[in-house]
Amino acid sequence: NSPYYFTGSITVPNGCSLTIEPGVHVNGNGNSFTIQGKLICNGLENDSIRLLGVGYLQLSTSFPNDSIDYTVIDGSSIGSTYIE
Repeated sequence: NSPYYFTGSITVPNGCSLTIEPGVHVNGNGNSFTIQGKLICNGLENDSIRLLGVGYLQLSTSFPNDSIDYTVIDGSSIGSTYIE
């Protein structure tokens, strides 16, 4: 059912995980995307994941098992940061 569109800011809370499957396109519509838990974005070489238009992407370094492969992150209007 891709693409998916944010209608507001998204937070993945501590202790939770979000898996985005290969080929999925997500449009952030300028909203923030905060990962306090675990993020798994494992696209494939010929079927990548696309995170577009995320206003602010924040990843927690407290989850070293996050996995981001073959994922395009484009159009972040504010920036990206890592939190501990």
